[in-house]
Amino acid sequence: MVHQSPHQNPTTVHHAAAVSTAAVAGQKVIVLGADQSLDLSKEKDAGVYEIVVKMYLRVRFKFGVIKTRKMKPKITCELRIPLKSAGGSSAGGGFEATKCDWDR
Repeated sequence: MVHQSPHQNPTTVHHAAAVSTAAVAGQKVIVLGADQSLDLSKEKDAGVYEIVVKMYLRVRFKFGVIKTRKMKPKITCELRIPLKSAGGSSAGGGFEATKCDWDR
């Protein structure tokens, strides 16, 4: 359950579960080198596009009146995004939840 005070920054959310969701959209044309082009071809053949997401956060925890010091964890998530085939179905199967690693 997510609780948010109207006085908080909209990006600050207090919750009890460590489950996060995000929606990312957009596009940008980039020029790929020979190695990157080869990797993309391999991913297309496999039907799964691999993306590494890195997040740098600043957090602290509050337990009643006790607050921890601010921590800056580095979170890394390795996503495997299934590509759509010409028929509209996912070539690499459905998207699966990903567990992320974090360092303090």
